[in-house]
Amino acid sequence: MARRFFGPREQSRKTQTLDLPVRAIQAMAIPAFMLDADGAVVLWNAACEQLTGIAAADVVGTKGHWKGFYKEERPCLADLAFGKNPELVANLYAAQSRQMSGPDLRAENWCDLPAGGRRYLLIDACPIMNDEGAVIAVVETLQDRTDQENRRIEQEEARTTQAAVVTEIGDALCALAEGDLSSDLCGPFPPQYEPLRQNFNHALSHLRETISSVIANTVRIDGDCSDLMKASAELSDRTGQQAANIQQTVASLTELSQGLKATSDGAAKANRAIDETLEQARNSSGIVQETIAAMKAIDDFSSQINQVVAVIEELAFQTNLLALNAGVEAARAGESGRGFAVVAQEVRELAQRSAKESNGVKTLLETSKAQVSKGVELVDRTGEALQAIVEKAGVVDQIVGDLARATVEQTSTVEDIHGAANDLDQLTMKNAQMAEEGAEANQHLVDQARELAQMLRRFNVSADSVRPAGARARAA
Repeated sequence: MARRFFGPREQSRKTQTLDLPVRAIQAMAIPAFMLDADGAVVLWNAACEQLTGIAAADVVGTKGHWKGFYKEERPCLADLAFGKNPELVANLYAAQSRQMSGPDLRAENWCDLPAGGRRYLLIDACPIMNDEGAVIAVVETLQDRTDQENRRIEQEEARTTQAAVVTEIGDALCALAEGDLSSDLCGPFPPQYEPLRQNFNHALSHLRETISSVIANTVRIDGDCSDLMKASAELSDRTGQQAANIQQTVASLTELSQGLKATSDGAAKANRAIDETLEQARNSSGIVQETIAAMKAIDDFSSQINQVVAVIEELAFQTNLLALNAGVEAARAGESGRGFAVVAQEVRELAQRSAKESNGVKTLLETSKAQVSKGVELVDRTGEALQAIVEKAGVVDQIVGDLARATVEQTSTVEDIHGAANDLDQLTMKNAQMAEEGAEANQHLVDQARELAQMLRRFNVSADSVRPAGARARAA
């Protein structure tokens, strides 16, 4: 088919139809070109020349304008507008374009242009129809979206990289959630995410050290708690035994306190009895002194009686002598003195009897005096003995008083000890109860420590195993 060129000077009916769009396209600041029904370029405006670096003279009237866009010939949107190979055009742009929509045709493609190299163009195709509705030409406009597409690609790549990094960190966090603390991120991340990887590894290292320390401490706590539980059990047993011993001691102290109280009462009674005995001994000593005095008085009275008897004896001797002289005188008187002689004889006999009786009284007085002297001696000795008894009784009274006071003090002391022992018994019982509670608490602590150790066993704190690069390599 012969090629036809349409310019402003052509006067054919078709040229008249396209004249207005051609002039409008020529004046547009948007890069645009027009293809006729045969696919030949009839218009290539200045903006299109500037964008593509292809001169209008090189493409107007030809069908090879695609060479300035692609390395190989391929259908374009004009073919789809003219209805040529619609399936091929649709499949092509469905595979290589991001969208085709609406009554106007639009495609986005990377193109290799003489000017600017590889550029991303937004292509819109607008068919021009005659009065009969037939497509007689197609106008295509070009928009340079290279910067936008590059940004989109960068954003897409950033999202892809971010998704890969998130996936990698997510895998590490999943492993961490399962207790694997050895899942370090060893391969490098893209520069903008490298601090995140380093911070993650740093935090994981600290967490691994912490968990390792916790595991070690838990093992030690488990051992210490076991030892503490044994010690608490032994303490509880010893405290129970001590409580029993203290209860027995309290019972013994109660008996001792009661015994000391009885002893104190007995000592008090003995002290009172000794006081009474001492008082009686003192009274007896007074009586003995009075008796001694009376005996001495009797001795003195006996001496006086002895003197009287001596006087009587002297009187009896003188009387006997006078009677004898009277008898001699009566005998000299003869018969007239006979009566007087009888009287004298009677007086003599009476004097003799008086002398005899005086001798008896004297003997009795001497015997009495000897007995009185002996009695005085005995009474003196009794007084001395009573005085010694009083003195000894005083000593005994002092001793018994001291014993009574000591017994009272000991009773008070034992009562204080008994009270202290009761308090100690109560405290020991409380200690025993606390020891039992402590043993239960220790057992609970041991159970918790073992449960904690069981929970910590799920953590793998070995740093030898590390995660492969995997998705990180793909992200990079």
